[in-house]
Amino acid sequence: MTNFTAWQKTIRLKLLLLTAGALLIIVPVLAGCRSDAVAGLIPAADGIAGVTMAPDDIVATPGGPAYRANVHQQGEENPWPPVDTSEVTLENDSLVCKIRYRQSITTWVGSTRNNMIHLSIPGKMAIDEMNLVVDNNNACISVIRSRDWDWSGLGSRSVLLVITVLPDAKPGKYSFGIEVDIDGSLLGVLPCRIEVIRDSFDYFLEPSAHEVSLEEASALAGRAVPVPGYLPPSYNIREIFAYGEEVILLVSDREIEKELVAHTDAAGFRNRFEFSCRMAVTIRYLEDGFCIPPYKVPGASMVEVYCAQTGIFIPKQDSNNLWFSFQPEQGNKGIFVLEITANLTVPFEQVVAIARSCLIT
Repeated sequence: MTNFTAWQKTIRLKLLLLTAGALLIIVPVLAGCRSDAVAGLIPAADGIAGVTMAPDDIVATPGGPAYRANVHQQGEENPWPPVDTSEVTLENDSLVCKIRYRQSITTWVGSTRNNMIHLSIPGKMAIDEMNLVVDNNNACISVIRSRDWDWSGLGSRSVLLVITVLPDAKPGKYSFGIEVDIDGSLLGVLPCRIEVIRDSFDYFLEPSAHEVSLEEASALAGRAVPVPGYLPPSYNIREIFAYGEEVILLVSDREIEKELVAHTDAAGFRNRFEFSCRMAVTIRYLEDGFCIPPYKVPGASMVEVYCAQTGIFIPKQDSNNLWFSFQPEQGNKGIFVLEITANLTVPFEQVVAIARSCLIT
């Protein structure tokens, strides 16, 4: 049996008699989470891995179940970055088993993610039924086996774990291990990690910001305001505000709830609207064409947005940010400057795709 690492030794383990083909999942108890779990089989259910238009949705393919983001069909655009998986080999004196699974998952509080565990054993015609046993399962992470996607092929088998981050979870990294036992033969431990991040960032609007239509915003700018032609699934432009020379697009996949808060800083006392934001696009038009790109911001890097058009990507603790500018009219030195601020669940590739869509629509 593979030796446990230091963090695993601190976990209170229950030795369980595993039936043929069992996986033992060991989840540590973390501060702020419930710790009243008891060891036992992971509950199985039907219809829990529904279609949510997420990259790790499970879809049927001729070769077995696969993640939506990893399936490409000719003539159809796949907007999702691929779901990364790891392949490891576990073996003992009698078996050599190749396993592909998601070793690390980044998600947020209240979300549900899929982890397909695919096992293959060269030279073995079939893999018997796998049972999954869990210890301390509900310590911030709920794990349920989906009966909908149990799959077996020649010398291979896939089992889908539906992982939900419970509401009392805190942002941070949750590590656990999966012990693999096949036909009564223990092979070793698969390390796994769930990183819980915020799915929004703090944002505010000053009292002088006022809501406008897209037509009114374009009239204020003196020309058509560029808006994204592409947004992540379920996202849309919820509200548009004018603030000084800026136009602010608030983009979200849910209702935006603002709170009027008394605020004091160097500018004095005032009320302003504060809220959790999913995405904001700030647009400015500069007649003289002069601006100073944020090259020197810590972590800033140049990225290609479209053809020779470049932008500056700035990752922050609670958001992914992309700054770029472009000249809307040949022969006119005026430029648009756009800043896209997206929550961390919108990956870098999608932020760039949003910026690109502002240029080609």
